[in-house]
Parts: sequence; C-alpha cells; structure tokens
Amino acid sequence: IPGYGLEGEMSIVELRERLALLKENQRRKEEEKRDQIIQGKRAKSQELQNTVEQISLCRAAMGRSAALRWEEKKALAAAPAAPSQDERVQQLRRRISERAAERSRQAALLHVSAPRTARPKPRAQLEAQHWLELERSRERRLQALQQGGSGPGPARR
Repeated sequence: IPGYGLEGEMSIVELRERLALLKENQRRKEEEKRDQIIQGKRAKSQELQNTVEQISLCRAAMGRSAALRWEEKKALAAAPAAPSQDERVQQLRRRISERAAERSRQAALLHVSAPRTARPKPRAQLEAQHWLELERSRERRLQALQQGGSGPGPARR
C-alpha cells in the first residue's frame, strides 16, 4: 500500500518474488536433509549386510572346523592301536602306571599304619555277645557228644 511515506515499502510483485525465493530455498534444504537421511540409512544397511555376511562366514568356518575335529576324533577312535606308538611312548606309559601303582601302595600303607582304637562297647551289647558265645559252646558240646562221645571236657560215666 503505497503512499504512507515509508522508505522500505515493497511492491506486491517484489514480495511475491521474495516469498517464492524463500520457499525454493526451504524446499532445497528439505531435499538435502532427506537425501542425507537416505544416504545414512543406505550406509547403515550396507554395514549391517557386511556384518551379517561376516557372521555367516565365521559360522561356516566354525562348522567346518568342528566337522574336521569330529572326523579326526572318529578316526582316532577307530584305530586306537596305530603303529605310530613308538617305544618311547610305551615306555612312558609303563613308567606312569608304575608310579601310580607305587602311589597306591604307599597310600594303602598309610591307611594300614594307623590302627584304630577299640571303642568300649555298651553293656547291653557285651551281654548279648556273652549269651551268644555260651549258646555256641553248648551247641559244639552237643555235636561232639552226638558224634562219638569223645568231646572236650570231662567224660561222664
């Protein structure tokens, strides 16, 4: 609206041009931002793809090595008495077994050398044992008398 005496007045055409330039500038910035986001997503996607590929390669290698170990173990189990055992290996095994036997003998001696002290038996147990001994001795006498009369003890007439 001209005529107000303001020096900074612009015509409608100039305002429209300026508005169009601002809109174009804003659109360009939004496009650049959108392009940056898309590039970032592509880079992340590529990085993830590389990681997945690396993991699959590693898993495949681990699987192959496990299969090889299993095959080696199976082959060793199938042929335990291979001629690869030389005299030295057999001698070492013999030495190990001798040392193990010596250790077990020493351990047995240690266990035997410590005699146990006899615990005093309770009175009821001693009494029961006494009666069992009496009963056994009577049974022996009876058997001796039945076998021929020549048993231990005085002969009765």
